[in-house]
Amino acid sequence: MTAGATDQGPAFQCLGRAVQAVCELNGALLEAAERVHRAGGRLYLTGGAIRDIFFQREPADFDLVADLPLTALARLFPQHTPWGQRFRSIRVGVSGMQFELTSLRKRGETGGEFAYLDGGDEFSSRSVDEDARLRDLTIHAIYFDLTSGRLVDPCGGVRDLVARRISFVDSPERSLAHDPVRALRALRVAVRYSLHVAGDLKAPIQSALRCLGADVRTHYELYRAVSSGRCEAFLQLLMSADLTDGFIATRWLDASATREALLAGARMLDRSETKPLNLEGALATLLLPLVAHRLAETGSALPVELAQGACQALATSVFPNVLTFGQRASLVSRWLNWHRARLATNALP
Repeated sequence: MTAGATDQGPAFQCLGRAVQAVCELNGALLEAAERVHRAGGRLYLTGGAIRDIFFQREPADFDLVADLPLTALARLFPQHTPWGQRFRSIRVGVSGMQFELTSLRKRGETGGEFAYLDGGDEFSSRSVDEDARLRDLTIHAIYFDLTSGRLVDPCGGVRDLVARRISFVDSPERSLAHDPVRALRALRVAVRYSLHVAGDLKAPIQSALRCLGADVRTHYELYRAVSSGRCEAFLQLLMSADLTDGFIATRWLDASATREALLAGARMLDRSETKPLNLEGALATLLLPLVAHRLAETGSALPVELAQGACQALATSVFPNVLTFGQRASLVSRWLNWHRARLATNALP
């Protein structure tokens, strides 16, 4: 591979060399790129891996995109499984590593946001530039061509990485209206990498948070936000930017005691040596001090039958829109088990 473009400034060149160095040490990536190249295509590394390399962190995963139809990619990687409900992709295994792989996307031509066309002239018109315009954040729309070794940055993502700021590829209003989960992801990424969220982003982000529902993608992003070891910082960002309305019930944030109880739960999560297995486990710990505070208001020795009502009210109201009935029931069950143990030992939590 050769070094990337030389006319994009020192930060661009430095990132290109860093990504290239990581890729050259990953035999599975090189093998995947060679398969695609032999089939007449190009394979690009994109998304969070390039962002992680910029911040000198080990990439958690590798997202790949190719300029071949998905049906052709499936034939090139027979050991694959369908992956992704919103955007069609496949999970492929190469030399013991797993990658998420998809085709370049383009805006739909019949009113839909995306068109997945599996061949012919329609597919040949796709480009990295078009694919980048459909991504969420500029810092996730940087591509590394694994065949040529070139870094491609159609949306100024390197500039935003250097400035440590969150910027949407499309207008924030349009991007978040199309996919409200992007708001949760943007905040999670901002907290993890200490990126600035400009004031003009707050209104569209808050509108998007109000639109979140009890779906798998929301649960996945919320779980990552609260179980990453940065839960307190995540909540502090929500509170300081006045982004909680409609996402976290304001009745639990208006009083300093309940607000501090919520932050205490976040600190418990952040300091835990074991990561919760799922969202219910994370929220059960996060909200436990709030449960204790709520039960203490009615008496620490409250019978389990009466405590159940208080727990159910809390499980229903804190995150009013994003939890399923089953998740709320799981939270109530966990909290009641804790309360029973407390009653049995007559000890404070």
